[in-house]
Amino acid sequence: MSQERYVQQLVARIHSIGQTHESLTVARATSQKESLLLELKKTASMLFGAASSGQDVKELVDKLEAELMMARTLDVVGDKDYKELQDLIITVKES
Repeated sequence: MSQERYVQQLVARIHSIGQTHESLTVARATSQKESLLLELKKTASMLFGAASSGQDVKELVDKLEAELMMARTLDVVGDKDYKELQDLIITVKES
């Protein structure tokens, strides 16, 4: 599969965070958490745009990974989501 396809899967998964009632409640617990979730989704969208146009995505993947770590630290992203997203990030980096 191409890197663009892996990026597409990663972005779709990130955008699904906060869609479930439980995640939404956690994400909206504080404005800091909400802002972090929005930033994560914004970076994911920028990553998709870069991958779609054939640009190098390494810097954006690194930024997304750092934001994801912060999101996990603040419980914006649960353990299961975090593990799944980390696996997707590794796949994107290796592709």
